[in-house]
Amino acid sequence: MRHKPEFVRGLVRVLGPVNKKAFRYELRGLERVPPPPCLFVGNHSGLGVVEILCMLTSWYEAFGDERPVLGLAHDFLFRVPVLASVMRGIGAVPASSEAAHEALAGGRDVLVFPGGERDAARPFYEANRVDFGARRGYVRIAREARVPIVPVATIGSHRTYTMAPGGDFLARSLGLKKLLRVERVPLPTGWIVGTAAAGAAVAGALPGWAGGLAFALGWLPNPVHVTTELLPPVRVTDDADVEEVHRLVHGALQDAVQQVSGEERGVSPSSRARPPASSTTRASARRSASARWGRRSGRSRARPSHP
Repeated sequence: MRHKPEFVRGLVRVLGPVNKKAFRYELRGLERVPPPPCLFVGNHSGLGVVEILCMLTSWYEAFGDERPVLGLAHDFLFRVPVLASVMRGIGAVPASSEAAHEALAGGRDVLVFPGGERDAARPFYEANRVDFGARRGYVRIAREARVPIVPVATIGSHRTYTMAPGGDFLARSLGLKKLLRVERVPLPTGWIVGTAAAGAAVAGALPGWAGGLAFALGWLPNPVHVTTELLPPVRVTDDADVEEVHRLVHGALQDAVQQVSGEERGVSPSSRARPPASSTTRASARRSASARWGRRSGRSRARPSHP
């Protein structure tokens, strides 16, 4: 389950300028992150491509090779040879509780997106919604491993690909939940239009160059502002209630998405529930990671831990 440092370094060199120019990416709240191991739990948007690569780049710039994070991803992604190599290179493995427990027991951080394709492929008009469905396994992993949950809220990435509605209906109609554990099929409008244009070019209704160009452009993400905020960690005790912890984590993510979305729309800062987090330097982030994370026991309720 080791990532490939040389692969990550090369990726960061290429993607760093893209993240800053095309997506004006911000990773906020590094000073809130406790020492490893932690379970990072995030919302998933716009196929997850941009947010993951942006997050990977900024995280590496803060911690270098000292604190790699294991990502849990849908096992379907590892059935595509080239994509599987990329996923493993950046430190991802097929999602399972066993993989998470092994990494956490070894002192390594784990990143999970409980909503998966259900969250990442939601329609464009639900851009500010966090959709985990009935998935609660992440809470059980944190409780059993006795590690804090760090909610990871990303805003803006759902606009990188404009998702058409109907993905859940298509998944049900094709029986994909049973076959592939897929609850919602991603339907980016760029892919749909590009594929239609390519088909029209093959049929002779469009020039070949036009169909090819439309198809290629359909795969490119929209250059929009993307922000990720690392929220205060949630401590999970041995006897914590799964639904209670889920409500706390999901609620924190939903509130943060709404808040930062409001900031981008120009909503007055006075209406915020909490002040925004600022980024720390690479050195200060490493100093924070060197401290010990103290666990508390004997409490029946999970609660946020404010730095």
